Amino acid sequence: IACVALFIFVNIWSILIHDGDMLSNHWTEKFLNTPAHHTLHHMYFTVNYGQYFTWADCAFGTHRKPDGALDPILDALKVMRARGMVDEGKVKGE
Repeated sequence: IACVALFIFVNIWSILIHDGDMLSNHWTEKFLNTPAHHTLHHMYFTVNYGQYFTWADCAFGTHRKPDGALDPILDALKVMRARGMVDEGKVKGE
């Protein structure tokens, strides 16, 4: 039963850290490898190697604090706005 529980936990954790969410400044970021940490890992490949915790990255100098300004969705939105692909809340007929 412990193996099944661990298997389920690891799979859920893996899904959560790969959701690409760059929400930052949460109190858990001091010790947990959050989705924001993992997104930075995939963007730069030289930071935030920890699977669950940030202590090893802090100890070995590979920790990079998440910053909402680095959210890759912001670049995508710039491109989409430039191409007129984003509806900025305009209602048809106005």
